[in-house]
Formats: sequence, C-alpha cells, structure tokens
Amino acid sequence: MKPLTTTLFALTGLLIALPASAREVKVSMSKLRFTPAAVQVATGDTVIWVNDDDRGHTVVADDGSFNSGEIGIGGVFRQQFSSPGEVAYHCDHHPRMRGKVVVAGKPQKDPPPKGKEPKGKEPKAKD
Repeated sequence: MKPLTTTLFALTGLLIALPASAREVKVSMSKLRFTPAAVQVATGDTVIWVNDDDRGHTVVADDGSFNSGEIGIGGVFRQQFSSPGEVAYHCDHHPRMRGKVVVAGKPQKDPPPKGKEPKGKEPKAKD
C-alpha cells in the first residue's frame, strides 16, 4: 500500500505545480500538412504535434528555438511556450509544410529589489 500512497502524493504535487490555465493544443501532420497550420496559445501552454502521416516529419522553429528531430509514423513531439510572440516552423523534409504558433500573454516582470518600492508608490510616512 505504501507505493500507491507515495505515487498519489507525487501526482498530487505534480498537479499542484502545473498552472491551472495551462492547456495542450494538438497539431496533426497528415497529407504533407500541419493541421491547423496556425494555432493560438497562451503562455504556459503546450503544443503537441502528432504524426498521422505515412512518412516521417520534423518540427523545426524558423528562429531555431526548438527542433523535434525525426518524428516517425505515429510519433509525437511536445513543446511548451513560455514567452509571448509568434514562432513560425517547418518540416525539414518537406519545405512546403509550414505552420505558426502565436503565443499570447504578458511577459513576467522581475520583482523590485528588496528595500525598493515600485515606481509611483511612495512609502508611508511614520507618525
């Protein structure tokens, strides 16, 4: 019974660590196309490319930020997006296969250094 309890605690910790709003969006590779060709996600979301075709493919960001390597028939590639922006991608084997991920969201701001107030906020005077 102990291994089951340990597993349940580990899974609970994993679920707590995941952002509540994170989701997964599927893109199929079939008939030499990415479908849908463009997806919109939020920061923290993951895109999952599934090779539903009869040949191997790759998923390579034009800006070099990710590269799936070879994805065989039935294979899967996952990529989480943590920064807002647009990322165009392609298949190295089939140059006409192109797609785009649009990531919406705010970039995370660094907290102000300790002992300093954010701009616009004056510390209250002590009476």
